[in-house]
Amino acid sequence: MTLTVILTITQSIASMLYWIGLYVGIRTLPGEESRRLRWAVGSAAVLVVSLVSVVLLAASAKGVSRATLGSALPMTLG
Repeated sequence: MTLTVILTITQSIASMLYWIGLYVGIRTLPGEESRRLRWAVGSAAVLVVSLVSVVLLAASAKGVSRATLGSALPMTLG
């Protein structure tokens, strides 16, 4: 469990630092402000998806499922 938490935290920090570097690069792009904004929002969406997938993969590797969590995760799309 400790290794999973450490790896998840490390992956989250690394992904955030990579995105900050990408965002700084996006801000220097020539062209319209709306183009830079689309790039920034798109890259932030990709970052969020990757972080959520890392957390879900870590949870599945540890054997966490809806059955073990009980009512902690309410079913909203059912």
